[in-house]
Amino acid sequence: MGYRSQIKNNTLILRVGLSALTYFDILTTFRVKRIKKHTLKIYGIDTEVYSEACVSLQRIRKPSAYNERGLIFRNTVRKLKQGKRSKF
Repeated sequence: MGYRSQIKNNTLILRVGLSALTYFDILTTFRVKRIKKHTLKIYGIDTEVYSEACVSLQRIRKPSAYNERGLIFRNTVRKLKQGKRSKF
């Protein structure tokens, strides 16, 4: 969707459609690898630490189920609201 990422000096720089760049500090307990312009891989030994980092990254731009916008994890199921039912 046009989001971009860069890694400089243990800082993740995100351009996620906001008016300003978003900076995220990378701790030494987990690692962030940029695979493509739009794809990041976050991994580490302690699952609790890097899962908290993933959630805090997702809070920057919350995912929208209908427009496919926001920071979305791979293999996640989007929750859709129930549509209107017809009377027939």
